[in-house]
Amino acid sequence: KKLNITLKQQQSKIDSLEEKLKEQTDLNIELEETLDDQVNRSMRNNLIIKNIPEEDQETWDISKNKVGEILESISGVDRNKITEGIERAHRGGKKKADKRRNIYIRFYSWDDAEYYFQKFKSLAMKKHHFNYKIDRQYSKKLTSRRNEAMLERKRLLDSKQIVSGYVDFPAKLLVKKSVNTRYALHAE
Repeated sequence: KKLNITLKQQQSKIDSLEEKLKEQTDLNIELEETLDDQVNRSMRNNLIIKNIPEEDQETWDISKNKVGEILESISGVDRNKITEGIERAHRGGKKKADKRRNIYIRFYSWDDAEYYFQKFKSLAMKKHHFNYKIDRQYSKKLTSRRNEAMLERKRLLDSKQIVSGYVDFPAKLLVKKSVNTRYALHAE
């Protein structure tokens, strides 16, 4: 009889601990989502330019001037005005001989970042050829989700299941199954 009571007490403790573990797991998930949202909000003013040649001793000022030159070429806005709106521009990651590092740009204003991103996107959609790419900066978690969506887009295009597709914010894959249809959310 005493053994029965001890087993019941142990089971009660186990049940209580499992409930606390579930609560903590749920709280961790909620905190991770909140943190990811905050990181993405803090990066709203950021853009990344990929595949720009790099100088041996490139400083932040040199990177900033390169950004000004590129953005002037796609927008027609004077590069001095552009660079005045840039808080900082720098290369990211460790330098490797065979790879160009990205330039990370932080604008003072989200409006400026969005303006230049949309200018680039508009020209790219009109089939202008660029040796570089401009993109928004996202958290690691969201970047991973967007990369997965891009891989799925490529798979669908390669298998001729769609004629076109793009990844919308945050990581929604929108596809056209034929030229006569509208874009629709891809159901995986």
